[in-house]
Amino acid sequence: GVIHLHGDKEPASFFMIPSVYTNHTFTNWTLDFEFAIGTHALDHEDHVLDQGSIMDGEIVEWGDLKVTYFVQDDGWRGKIIVEYRQRTIRISNVSAFDYHHLVLRSEDHGVSIWVDTSCVDYIQTPRTSMKSKKIMFAFDGFAGRLDNIKLYNARLKPWEISENYWGETLNINEKEKLVISWGELKSRY
Repeated sequence: GVIHLHGDKEPASFFMIPSVYTNHTFTNWTLDFEFAIGTHALDHEDHVLDQGSIMDGEIVEWGDLKVTYFVQDDGWRGKIIVEYRQRTIRISNVSAFDYHHLVLRSEDHGVSIWVDTSCVDYIQTPRTSMKSKKIMFAFDGFAGRLDNIKLYNARLKPWEISENYWGETLNINEKEKLVISWGELKSRY
């Protein structure tokens, strides 16, 4: 199921994976999820196409890794800022009101950033431990949707990332790789 967060109506809203689920010594890891930026009416009967808006907000934060969305001047797209250990990557022209597949993958010396199956950049820096760090999604004003969140204790191969796109073809669920998914977390509560 899709997680709707309305930071425009409740700025303190968020979704969290508690640290108990990240209590692993991650030699490698992959955080894989879909997100869409943009507000809509709370009443599903009131979905007029031009009523939505986009706003700045944090997409995800896990330890030293942080991804933020900022609105661009034209009002229908924005940029993603990925920060890891005080190094920053900017990804421009990220459309609003549309789902994007974001994968953050550990590398030998840093983190690679994948958007819609393409590796768009790489932050090269010594990695820090992610053990027992909570994962915060969609906070600090984020308004939009999250779906198909998965955390793996392995570095997915490029073909696995491509095949996992929208979770339709492969949807990797190997017990030794998958740490937690939104579906599993939802079923526990």
